[in-house]
Amino acid sequence: ELVMTDDVSFAPVAPADYAEARAFIVKYFYAFEPMNRAYIGQKEASDADVEFAVKYLEQGLGVKAVDRDGKIVGLSLGYIGQENDAEVMRREAEQNAGDRKWRDMLEFLAYVQEGADVLGKFGIDVAYEVQLVAVHPDYRGRSIGKKLVEQQILNAKERGFRGVYVDCSNVFTARIMEGLGFECIHQIDFADYRTTEGLTIFQPEDEVNTMMRSFFKMI
Repeated sequence: ELVMTDDVSFAPVAPADYAEARAFIVKYFYAFEPMNRAYIGQKEASDADVEFAVKYLEQGLGVKAVDRDGKIVGLSLGYIGQENDAEVMRREAEQNAGDRKWRDMLEFLAYVQEGADVLGKFGIDVAYEVQLVAVHPDYRGRSIGKKLVEQQILNAKERGFRGVYVDCSNVFTARIMEGLGFECIHQIDFADYRTTEGLTIFQPEDEVNTMMRSFFKMI
């Protein structure tokens, strides 16, 4: 279903969009995403990280914002969370020991998920997750990010989910969540996190985007 707002419309990401969507994620999500940027020693996302995100497109849970010419100017990705996600991420981290950044990211995200403990705290079996929200710089400040999240909440409702979970490393996304009535259930400063070997791996690039915050809302 297509939803119009000014000169931007919203629709599900179709298989024909995957290549454009992947390029958009690399250019407008990873290039700006604070966790990725805060990682000491490597600012570019690892290829495995990008592939991990892109495979969610194939679950049919992507929503795109397009301009009048049909070009993607915003994107959000959903994911169906499972009880053993943290475990799966830790296993994946072990298998990707050669890609240090990706391994560290997986271990950090597993740590965040365990701290948030959505399924334990709210007594639900599975939660719908919003994996990423990205908007083209020229289109920011027009509530496109908010509308992309609202479309993801509709996705979750249509599929019978009772709750939506989002990890936010970006203050703008966190503000969207607060505005939509999400509750912050866990947070950690990037600078405070240590790997299992006791190493510091994050050094925030600015004084604004300094932490990972986890949000949840029953729907």
